Amino acid sequence: MRHLCLLVLMGLLTFSAAVAQEEVDLTSNLEASINPETVQPLAQFGWGHPRDLAWMPDGKSFAVATAAGVYFYDAGDILAAPRFFETGAQALDAIAISPDGKYLATGGDDVYLWDISTGIVVDEMRAGVGVSDVAFSPDGSLLAATTMTPADYADCGLYVFDVASGRLRFTHLEPYNWFFEIEFFPDSQRVLVAASNDSSGPVTIIDLQTGAVSTLSMFGDDNFHRLLPDSNSVLVYEGYSFYRFNLPEQYDPALTSEYKRGYLTEIGLLPGAKQFFSLTQEGELAWWDSETLEQ
Repeated sequence: MRHLCLLVLMGLLTFSAAVAQEEVDLTSNLEASINPETVQPLAQFGWGHPRDLAWMPDGKSFAVATAAGVYFYDAGDILAAPRFFETGAQALDAIAISPDGKYLATGGDDVYLWDISTGIVVDEMRAGVGVSDVAFSPDGSLLAATTMTPADYADCGLYVFDVASGRLRFTHLEPYNWFFEIEFFPDSQRVLVAASNDSSGPVTIIDLQTGAVSTLSMFGDDNFHRLLPDSNSVLVYEGYSFYRFNLPEQYDPALTSEYKRGYLTEIGLLPGAKQFFSLTQEGELAWWDSETLEQ
């Protein structure tokens, strides 16, 4: 689901962080010195078709999901041979690492929980065919998965599991809506999800305690999102446009920006979240101010 060029870029940022951590303040260094015109890839990660990337909590290694399996790389020596987790016939679309660094979650034909130290599957969680994204809650107690392509479309939605027991704790199903991205709020009680159907692409907040749903965005049919660290703002992007929502208020027309030089495929926050980068389908990289949405 993620693009190879994004993986290369993220690898560059990770490696730069590992090198600079002991010498300079990373946040100020990145914001002051990184320019999209000077960023150069250091390596290509994984074999097969790369689908997703996740960091270990200590920032010293990261995992890349591919069609062949999951590869773990040392961020301090990215050219060293990676550790490999063979996932067999499962087609991977998403991975996540638990906040304590103990577990790896993989999503594809279903959701699997792996013990990272042993490389052994410790649980299988049924969320239906077509798992598109997985995410651990910040407290590590929950694992959420979204689905988008079940055979009959009836089971499209959100599934939330208890990590310790593997039991299903919460579901939110919307037949014929493709759910493809999920993000937890810091309280571990709410999630931000993106979906798509033939006419719209809602971004919604779902309360896992009450089941209450609040829709933020209905722009276009493919919306994606990033929750800013203050948890009071959400960046939404689709097609050629960015939108910023200051929660709990709805969309402010003043907080909109268009980027007509390419179709947006990904955004990522820099440390401190004062800036974010965007990546287009044509491979163009740009830097933006998170407050004003100005380039």
